[in-house]
Amino acid sequence: LHRLNHTWNEGTGDSASNSGTVNGTTWLERWYGNNANDGNDPWDENDPDWAAVGGDYDSSAETTASVGNNAQWVNWTITDLVQKWVNNSKPNYGLILISNFVSDKIFYSSDYTTAPSLRPKLTINYTLNTMLENDKDDIVLLDSAGKIVDYVAWGADAGTDDDGAVAVGQWDEGDFVSLTGYVEGDTLGRNGTSADTDQPADWENSCGADMNSPTPGAANIPEFKTIFIPIFAVSIIFIMLTNKRNMNKYTKN
Repeated sequence: LHRLNHTWNEGTGDSASNSGTVNGTTWLERWYGNNANDGNDPWDENDPDWAAVGGDYDSSAETTASVGNNAQWVNWTITDLVQKWVNNSKPNYGLILISNFVSDKIFYSSDYTTAPSLRPKLTINYTLNTMLENDKDDIVLLDSAGKIVDYVAWGADAGTDDDGAVAVGQWDEGDFVSLTGYVEGDTLGRNGTSADTDQPADWENSCGADMNSPTPGAANIPEFKTIFIPIFAVSIIFIMLTNKRNMNKYTKN
């Protein structure tokens, strides 16, 4: 099973030649052009031809499986590749099944109508994790357009999780913030005096150099001095008005 490198059209036909109405990928073309391959080098995305006859795909297989001569289910695991698609570190153009057998192997397709239960199946196994882990985890910050603008991993190498951030220069492959010296109750935070180097040194365990102490689980709020003065002033006015009212009442008596 190999990762395809360019776009293609699934189409609506079968093994027949392409046409204006039966327009899908073939051995020669990604979609209907002239049912021939005259070459596509240098690469032109608007040219229907594959760069090479038979499809353009990574030479290294994502995964392999042995296929016997009897009817059977065959499984391929592509978890690592799917994670790269999610991280945007590899474009998703789909997969192509390449056989190294001399004789043909036939698989039922997704539009097989005689026995729909024999169509290919996609099985997704996942773990719903709604909380960040203390010992090791990572988190990414996206803007409104879905672009990665910041990233941090802590405790251990995040594996393929950091691929997207690495691809856009927001992190270095395998980097993570060491938790050596951290104790229970510490908060990992952005160092307010850092120059945003996209390195572990941008992060520290006092919730940033501009914070007085760790605040695990607390929401971001304005600095204390910005809310202390108005409250203090209101308190003074309230006391003065109260005292004046008491004094007036005493005088009348």
